[in-house]
Amino acid sequence: MGSQGMDWRAQYNRMMRTHKKLDDHARAPEAYDDDLAHFLMDTLHLCDWIQSDIMVSQEKKSKVRTLFDKSEILQVSRSAANGYKHGGRDRSPQATSVDIHSAAKEIIVSASDGRILGQATNYETRDGKIFQSLELTRQAVEAWRSILTDSGLLPAPDLA
Repeated sequence: MGSQGMDWRAQYNRMMRTHKKLDDHARAPEAYDDDLAHFLMDTLHLCDWIQSDIMVSQEKKSKVRTLFDKSEILQVSRSAANGYKHGGRDRSPQATSVDIHSAAKEIIVSASDGRILGQATNYETRDGKIFQSLELTRQAVEAWRSILTDSGLLPAPDLA
């Protein structure tokens, strides 16, 4: 448990609440950008919360760290989060192929009344792959669910 009496689940739940906000496209681009940045940082910080939680065994912490480091989606999310945190560029000591090279904002506006119908950010990695923010965030949630299940921190989904 962290110093404020919260365990890793508090950060996981925060990440999930922020992810849900991203479904609302018909709002100011600044609000969308804030929630996107918040979500990406939540995905990055969840690993730290797990590593700091004294109720999580060292074996589970190691498994989470290994799976987090191997997840391309979470590494792209990490790079985007660090870009938001550090003014547009990841300050990791070593550049990797999944580091964000560029980002482009996309807003779809109704021709009839000017309402915002959708918005997203497209991230391009150093190796030329494009990750659209809505798909990236959906995949990040799925990656975290898989990691937490595989490491024994969340129960396996009931497929019945």
